[in-house]
Formats: sequence, structure tokens, C-alpha cells
Amino acid sequence: MKQRGSSLIEVMVALFVLGVGMLGVFAMQAQTQQFNHSAYYYSRAVMLANDMAENLRTTPSAAASYSLFYDDPTPNAKECEGRANACDAQELKNWHLKAWRESVTRQLPDGRSEVVADGQYITIKIQFDDSRGSADKQNPEVSEYVLVTEV
Repeated sequence: MKQRGSSLIEVMVALFVLGVGMLGVFAMQAQTQQFNHSAYYYSRAVMLANDMAENLRTTPSAAASYSLFYDDPTPNAKECEGRANACDAQELKNWHLKAWRESVTRQLPDGRSEVVADGQYITIKIQFDDSRGSADKQNPEVSEYVLVTEV
């Protein structure tokens, strides 16, 4: 007698192969999500570092005094935004540092920031928790973006 159609074993093997393929697709999707989070945080860090570099260029007379280390408290500053709020270079520097540090803290998980003036070079550092982009969820991974610019 001639057989027609598929046997039960053939159908089960086909479903097993399909299931393994789908697990691979889901694993790739999860890995892609991790990489997207990491790329997002790095792009925010780059944008924030460039923002501080632009702030330094607006007050070149005070650029050499732009130093704020990771553990230093955020400086107090008067509001310098708008024409009605006239600020000298020192007040503008403190306002830039305060606003920038608050932006780093707000936009990055466990965000920390540092600006170090060393002669004609300014080093801008931003640290953040990149554990969402890492496979090891138990140990937080601290990433750091460093920008060195000349004023």
C-alpha cells in the first residue's frame, strides 16, 4: 500500500526545528534591546559632554577655572538665562556647571560628571551605569565617556 501525507514523527521534528529557530530569534531580539539601551546612554553622554564644551566656549575668560570633580558638590548659582539676568563670567560658569550636572544626573542612570581644566585643555568626563546594556545584571557596569577639548 502507498503512503500519503506526513507521519506524526515528521511533523514533530518540523515543529522542534521551528521552535529552536524561534528561540534564536527571541534571543537576538533581547540582545538587540540591550545594545540599544547602551547606545542610547552613550549618545546622551556624548551630547552632554559636547554641551559642556559649548558652554566653555561661551565664557573663554573663565574657561581655565571650570573645574568640578566627581565628588565636589554642585555649585550654587543664580539664574543666568535670558536678557533680564545679567551675569558676569564667574556667575555664568557656576550656572553652566550647575545646569549641566543636573542634566547629567537627570538623563543618565547614576550619572556623574567632572570637568577638569588643565592649562589650555579641558577634560570632560561623564560616568553612568550601563548594566542594562550588559549581560551581567548582578554587577553594575560603570561606563565613562571622556572628551578632551582645547579652549
